Amino acid sequence: MTQLTDTQMILGPYAYYAKPATLIVQANGGTVTLEVLADKSADIWIVDQSFDADSVHKVDVSNSTIRLTPIGAAKFSFVAG
Repeated sequence: MTQLTDTQMILGPYAYYAKPATLIVQANGGTVTLEVLADKSADIWIVDQSFDADSVHKVDVSNSTIRLTPIGAAKFSFVAG
């Protein structure tokens, strides 16, 4: 069983050859937002997706740094490939 968290996480940077990761979302009426770092020097993040239902997703993390932010009562687990 994977451990769910309700704390924001920044993960990466991942290499261009990184395998897909798995994101498990337990929404609990909230959302989990996945953002990608667009510019490290200016700290610019771009929202890629928001998840508001209990679900499991494959996430392509190759050549990126990502941020996962739970909002409300949402929890998630992230397992790198």
